[in-house]
Amino acid sequence: MWLLENGYTLYLRYPSEGDYAFGMYPVNSEHKENIFPFANHEGPEPDDESLPTLYGYTGFVGNIAFAQNTEGQHVAFKAVLDGSEEFRILEYLHNQGVPRSIDDFHHVIPVLDVLPFEGHWLAVMPRTSKRTTYSLTMSTLITMIIATTTVSLYVFKVPGDTLQGEFDFNPFPFDVGMLGVMFCKEFQHMTRTVPMLAPLFDRMTTRDITRRFKASEALQFFEEHVIPLTPKHVLSLAAPGLPYSSLPYDYYDRWESLDPDFVKEWAAYREPPVPPHIRILREICLYPWVFHIVSSIRRIARILCRGWTILIRILPQKW
Repeated sequence: MWLLENGYTLYLRYPSEGDYAFGMYPVNSEHKENIFPFANHEGPEPDDESLPTLYGYTGFVGNIAFAQNTEGQHVAFKAVLDGSEEFRILEYLHNQGVPRSIDDFHHVIPVLDVLPFEGHWLAVMPRTSKRTTYSLTMSTLITMIIATTTVSLYVFKVPGDTLQGEFDFNPFPFDVGMLGVMFCKEFQHMTRTVPMLAPLFDRMTTRDITRRFKASEALQFFEEHVIPLTPKHVLSLAAPGLPYSSLPYDYYDRWESLDPDFVKEWAAYREPPVPPHIRILREICLYPWVFHIVSSIRRIARILCRGWTILIRILPQKW
């Protein structure tokens, strides 16, 4: 009802396993005139013929949804916490205005509106296509997740920041982690030939968010340590092929077989193995209902911690 009052008709939830729905589909799938920046949703049907027309994958976190506005155009909602870094980014993009033509488009999905709702904000963005959902992070990076991607594939395509039931994340370190995971997938098998890639990749993907490289720091490290200490022919495309590893970035030992003196010198950059309890948590959080429970516990814990912090600040003043 609240969304209707704001001019949006929410998609219907598509039934899935258990009580959780991973997708949505519009009440009215008839095509409307394509007006920029809304995408044209005409075209072939999804590969899975059992899915409804214009089906959209939303995942099981519960912070993404789809709807249609009063003109019938398709939009995506993303819920973010009030006062979070992500909200400030979305608000900034919203204040930049909406491009009216492709000439004004700067490769960043525009934020059409931000709606306040119970301690959160709903960012409204044009839905980009019928088979994708996205999360807007840094102002120049759109993370695209194919709707038919399997959970196991998704797990190893992103950093582990949100695989343990987390309901929120810092978009800036997450983007660096995304880049680090991509680099690891393509080049981590080359650390025996280019040892300096080991500390670079580990610091870009470390689980300790406070220690993770910023984008500028990663570039600086590459320019100051990797390039000067690596022969040019090794960094070129003409470098000989090396044994490729299909292991995920956080299970592959990039330091194995490296010189002990080198390992000792750069030990501060080395990421320890994933602890058993984290592995177990990741495995059980693959079940949507477990993820939901863990996420709820984390939310409650955050509220309690904030309340306790406020209480500690108030009590001394009264005494």
